[in-house]
Amino acid sequence: MSRSAQPTQRPAPFDPLEVPVAGWNLVEASAGTGKTWSLVTLYVRLVAECGLRPEQILAITFTRAATAEMRERIRARLVGLWQACRGGAPEDEAMARLLARLRRDPGLEAAAGRLERAVRDFDLAAVHTIHAFCQQVLAEHAFTGGAALDAELDEDTAEDVRAVLEDFWRRRIAPLPPDLLEAFAEVCPDPAALQRTLRDLLPKPYLRVPEGWHGGDGPDLGPLLAHRDEAWAAVREAAADLDSAGAVLEAFLAGDCRLNSRDRIRRGFEALRAALGGDRPPPLDDDLAAIRAAHLARCTRKGGTPPDHPLFRRMEAYAEAAEELRQALARRVPGLLVEALRTVWRELPARLEADGRRAFDDLLRGLQRALEDRTRGEALARAVAERFPVALVDEFQDTDPIQYAILRRIYGGGRGRAVFLVGDPKQAIYAFRGADVHTYLAAAGAVDRRYALTVNRRATPRLVAAFNAFFGRITDPFGAVPIAYPPAEATADPPLRLLVDGEEPAPLRLRVVEGAPRDRAATAVTVAAIRELLALGAAGRAVLVGRDGARRPLAARDIAVLTRSNAQAETMRRALARAGIAAACATQASVFESAEARMLLRVLAAVLAPADDGALRAALLTPLFGLDACQLDALPAREYDDLVQEAAELGRLWRERGFMPMFRALLARRGGAARLLAGPDGERAMTNLRHLAELLEAEADARGARPERLLDWLAERVHGLVPASPVHQLRLESEGELVQILTIHRSKGLEFPVVFCPFLNGGLGPVREPLAAAHDEDGRAVLVPDPDGAWEERIRDERCAELLRLQYVALTRAACLCEIAWWVPPPRSQQRWSPLRHIAEGAAGPADLAGPDIVVLRGPPPEAPPAPPAETAAEPLAARTPPAVDPGPRLTSFTAIAAGVEAVADHDPEPAAPAAEDGGEGIHAFPRGAVPGSCLHAVFEAHDFAAADRAALERLCTERLRAFGLETSWTPVLADAVERTLATALDDAGLRLAGLPRARRSDEMVFHLPARVEPARLAAVLRAHGAAPHRRLAERLAGLPWAPLQGYLTGAIDLVFEADGRYWIVDYKSNRLGPTAEDYTPERIARAMDERLYTLQYLLYTVALHRHLARRLRGYDYARHFGGVFYLFVRGMDPATGPRRGVFADRPPRPLVEALDACFRGDGAA
Repeated sequence: MSRSAQPTQRPAPFDPLEVPVAGWNLVEASAGTGKTWSLVTLYVRLVAECGLRPEQILAITFTRAATAEMRERIRARLVGLWQACRGGAPEDEAMARLLARLRRDPGLEAAAGRLERAVRDFDLAAVHTIHAFCQQVLAEHAFTGGAALDAELDEDTAEDVRAVLEDFWRRRIAPLPPDLLEAFAEVCPDPAALQRTLRDLLPKPYLRVPEGWHGGDGPDLGPLLAHRDEAWAAVREAAADLDSAGAVLEAFLAGDCRLNSRDRIRRGFEALRAALGGDRPPPLDDDLAAIRAAHLARCTRKGGTPPDHPLFRRMEAYAEAAEELRQALARRVPGLLVEALRTVWRELPARLEADGRRAFDDLLRGLQRALEDRTRGEALARAVAERFPVALVDEFQDTDPIQYAILRRIYGGGRGRAVFLVGDPKQAIYAFRGADVHTYLAAAGAVDRRYALTVNRRATPRLVAAFNAFFGRITDPFGAVPIAYPPAEATADPPLRLLVDGEEPAPLRLRVVEGAPRDRAATAVTVAAIRELLALGAAGRAVLVGRDGARRPLAARDIAVLTRSNAQAETMRRALARAGIAAACATQASVFESAEARMLLRVLAAVLAPADDGALRAALLTPLFGLDACQLDALPAREYDDLVQEAAELGRLWRERGFMPMFRALLARRGGAARLLAGPDGERAMTNLRHLAELLEAEADARGARPERLLDWLAERVHGLVPASPVHQLRLESEGELVQILTIHRSKGLEFPVVFCPFLNGGLGPVREPLAAAHDEDGRAVLVPDPDGAWEERIRDERCAELLRLQYVALTRAACLCEIAWWVPPPRSQQRWSPLRHIAEGAAGPADLAGPDIVVLRGPPPEAPPAPPAETAAEPLAARTPPAVDPGPRLTSFTAIAAGVEAVADHDPEPAAPAAEDGGEGIHAFPRGAVPGSCLHAVFEAHDFAAADRAALERLCTERLRAFGLETSWTPVLADAVERTLATALDDAGLRLAGLPRARRSDEMVFHLPARVEPARLAAVLRAHGAAPHRRLAERLAGLPWAPLQGYLTGAIDLVFEADGRYWIVDYKSNRLGPTAEDYTPERIARAMDERLYTLQYLLYTVALHRHLARRLRGYDYARHFGGVFYLFVRGMDPATGPRRGVFADRPPRPLVEALDACFRGDGAA
């Protein structure tokens, strides 16, 4: 790949008071080295010593916040030096040096005059974001630059982009030939999907198409279409004798066909029969491909004879023709995507201009076009350079080719000006916004002088040494993009030091994490470590010491947790909340992704349609109305009618007076606002809700939207159909004494005494985009259509390099202590690339990285920290006996009852271990335990039973195996087990899961069953009404130490499905009863059902479904509508043995179910 390598010459130290103010200068400023301080010092020198006015110095930053901070710091520094010229004390050593020079030239009086004028006229200072600078130049040189004078700057153009793409879809995509339209729809089924596909490329109008690519036209489709149609006509001709082909196939299936292929071949033959009734050649899916001659040959037993019929041979020819056409069509899709992308770049500015608006990115392109204009560009460049003879560009690593081209055009060509580019390529992490680190590297090779800031003024000396050891242990700490790590120097007097029990701890902690899932394990140990530090701070044992010796206990506000994604940040916040640790979550997530957005959507839908029973019930269960499931279930009809009327009144208020009056009434009624604030995330919830209300009100004002349209507007954003803009980002509820949680991108430019990095273990998946961005051999940013081979490797290398830079940013936010959760995968799991594993290249494990300043810890810290020093006479808390407290209504699960504890779990009780230790092959050798069992459940939940798509199933199995840390070599075994399970008859009537559509199944059906029951009474009901297994269960329950239930029984049923008007319960079991399928007899399964209390589990499930159907199904009758229960022991299932192996079935008698229902309700004697 490009390897726009950094120049090899060693940069000189950057001293802002000594460097020549001339030519092009690059200053590489590593993290914490005082970049802004150095720039401000240079600025003050330019005013006081060089005599430049603030309006002559162009200072460019990349965010509004950075601009405001720089303006304030420059002004304060100018005032400080002006006061020093008048006899005051200089602020620091640099200002003392500058003051001494000013005495000589131009003299203190002249310098003071310059500084006084600069302070007085500082409102004229040209400190801008790059976009504001472009806007100012275009406005001041409107006639020269050809820009509109009165264009309004629009920050959010997502709707306009969508409108452009919808127009493109209508005129370019919709008229495509049917086959090409289908191929495109597989990638982008609608304009919203097209916008999401192009999202990360839209901010990069500088991207070029690589040489040698010709628009993805490929071969002429005409001959390929004709060949496919001819092949299908031949299939139709052979299918005239379809019955004889069917007879040949049935004979093959009954004899020489492999057992596990039979169902797929039958489905393929039925799919062919259906396709013959259509008017177009069908797409070649997995079912149709099953009856091509080559596949039938592969499905033939060893020594057997494949079926022979002209139909199968012609299907083989059709499959080859269809596949050749499919590949040709797929090659056309990237070209259409490139066309769509260029359409947005071309038409969006014109669309906005016609409406009197401009987008931020168009400001850059507009100034670039003006500067490159052959007749007026040179005059414009000269005018700007004369007005700003010196330019200071901050955060230059976040530049892009357009921004750099603007600077080169203005300050190039020997104009005798000075440009200082200041940045750190190690912190280039904003490629998704259009930044291009290769532009920085190219600029580094073209400047006149290179400087470096290497003294870390943020971190303690030991932490700086730890960073040097960590990043310096390999030659390419930033991967394939050639960025060096210059060892940092430490200041002898850091701003803060952390002491624990009077000693400075090892500042870089690598905490080894084991277990799966990976992120959950990392979250748990991080929460425990934070709890330990806060306890030490509260006990006065962990303190922060300032430069002046002042001490204060370590507090929550001193700790930051940095995450890679918004979802990880929310997961961490919730985990800390469960541990009783308050945290503020500052992410770049959209407020439309929040639970409050989904809640408000449900409530507003009910307000506009109060007669919709489902919509209203969903709204009543939200905190804004405050009912829980038990209260809603028991709500009298009259009170329910009152709620219908209340929702209708809110709807009328909305229509007559507008959204905000209705919203205020909604919060006021039934104490919704108070209820939200009283919750564990109350402040966060109210902040989100008010933010959403403001956005809805603004949309109503701007567009005059009716309530129904406003509801659609909200739904589109909640469901992700319209991309969010910066104004939709979550607001910070309140910092206070809270642990700070931020994404790494959000943390850039910040610092914290203590930083935790739990999620640096994640790597990258394969490159799947049909259109991506990368860099060619010359370092130019290019579009890569349908990347494969060398381009795919190049894209992956660049993305890995950005993750390595992200890792550097995360670690260097710390000033005193940084802890990394270092996940060690299970021994047999696949070792995937991650930023941490890259740094540890050549090491046997994290222990090899240990050193004087890096410590390796294993597992979480102790649950309770050591007791604080005995310096207080207060009675220890442990010595006090709290009064007994009634826990009130509580949430209990089957697992909690079975274990005799108040806990919730959902896995088989075997330890995670390879199953093959006592023999067995195939699924019998698949690992057993909680993690493999959860993986199996996840596959069943996500798989489409009706699709019969083996390739899709194997992809799903591979994804789930990776997600649960298991070896992907189990993919075919797992896929075979799933197919066998679905194809196995569950009863003698031939009921199967195969072919069951999504519309007739509900996976992981969660229930909250109001329950008030005494254990003794439950046992009595089972004895009185149950069969033998239920009576055995009654005896088992007597020995369990569980208390009377008062509250809810909760759980999730693996699968509920409907067939022929009856509803059935399915629970998947991965239990291993032996090494072969013969071990899964009805007797062995019945014993497992008794031993594991699964009988109790399915009785609870039955009562839950019975109640659900009674509420939702008109005329519900247990005898007519409830089918029964199937417990599927997946390892033992086989279509050949049907329900006689691996299947437990029961239909509890109606009297037992009704008695259990009454028992759980707490009714009288059953």
